[in-house]
Amino acid sequence: MRCLYAGSRSKYENCKLKFSDGTTTTQQKSGFQTKKEANKARDTAIAQLYAGTYVAYGKVKVAKYMTYWLEEVMKKRITYDSYHGYRNVVNNYIIPQIGNKYMETVMGTAMQYARNKNIICADPTEDVRLPKNVKKKKFREREIDVARTLTEEQVECLSICRFYLPS
Repeated sequence: MRCLYAGSRSKYENCKLKFSDGTTTTQQKSGFQTKKEANKARDTAIAQLYAGTYVAYGKVKVAKYMTYWLEEVMKKRITYDSYHGYRNVVNNYIIPQIGNKYMETVMGTAMQYARNKNIICADPTEDVRLPKNVKKKKFREREIDVARTLTEEQVECLSICRFYLPS
């Protein structure tokens, strides 16, 4: 995500954002008492963009995001049983506990805690791209190396020879 345009007029600031997938959006914030405050907010947003800490959609509740993530992102990538396991965790634990909180608050708190405790030094998910098409292997399917497999004649010879070997 990068800022294509950042400006401030009178008592509001706006920024046109371009995401890595090519889509763009314009965000505007208002309610500043002076133009100086609007300029400061604009500069802060630009600094956050370069630092990778800017949250484009901060007013999304955890329940809405988790439902979107489960249905639109993960459902296509995981097996039926994994999907139901994830759905149970989301519906029975995450949404009842923190579903009414905003993602910005929850993620900011979690990342800040990890940074304060020196668990992480930077956001581990930055610039991580998941593969869109992952080739899944069939369940309980084995690949047999034919070059290392015995033929029927070799197996028969071994079974006969075992009687002649000293025990």
